Amino acid sequence: MNEKTQAGEKADLIAEYFGLIQRELCDSKSIDGSLLKINELNRFLSSNRKLLGLFDHSSFEEVEKILNGIFFGTVQNLISQANAKGNEKMLKKLLDAEKRFIKTFEAILESRDLAGLGKKGRILSVDILDKSGRKSRIFRTWDPLYIKIRYSLNDKKDSAIGVAIHTESGIYLYGPNTSSLKKKLKKRGTVILKIESLPFLTGTYLLSVTLTNKQSTRVFEHKWKRYAFAVFKGNAPEDYGILAIPAKWEID
Repeated sequence: MNEKTQAGEKADLIAEYFGLIQRELCDSKSIDGSLLKINELNRFLSSNRKLLGLFDHSSFEEVEKILNGIFFGTVQNLISQANAKGNEKMLKKLLDAEKRFIKTFEAILESRDLAGLGKKGRILSVDILDKSGRKSRIFRTWDPLYIKIRYSLNDKKDSAIGVAIHTESGIYLYGPNTSSLKKKLKKRGTVILKIESLPFLTGTYLLSVTLTNKQSTRVFEHKWKRYAFAVFKGNAPEDYGILAIPAKWEID
């Protein structure tokens, strides 16, 4: 029996296993208990990476849908809870677990591209960096934040990369893309969006990354609200709202 046949037979069992973990996470009463389940899932993904890369399109779509629900639904809700409680230690653990998942899952996606199972273009990796170029998911108001996106394209003449940042409640805050740049994207390369002074107040924010044609009428890949990062107020004087806007009072 070849590897692809084995993958097809195991697809339903693996999807069922992922669904079970998703239900257990929803029923969990503690963040610590949820984190144990998340780490268990990460270990499973890492050890079965090759098998998942061989799934046919429909089987892989089912698995991807469940995993998106776990990591970009349940886990981001836990991240928000930890941030709201000011629990930086647990927040870091959850963000690290999310980062391990993204790294493993993107390696699976890349292996599918190499096997001819991918899409017309692919976002290969997304990293959120601090001012020193180190990966980070925790920032303070007015800190620099850089978004590094690695990509591959089949049609470099008619492609654009965009990002969107939302609050956890769904408010759309920011959404630039590369379509207005004079320099064209390469067939395979990296782009970096540099936000030199992050204007957000305390909260959890969700980053989306898209690969589209230049008119944004065709979507090649859309990582919707997939990357969470947390912001603490720092030295910003404001206590309420979402944005820290440079302003001053004058009293006559």
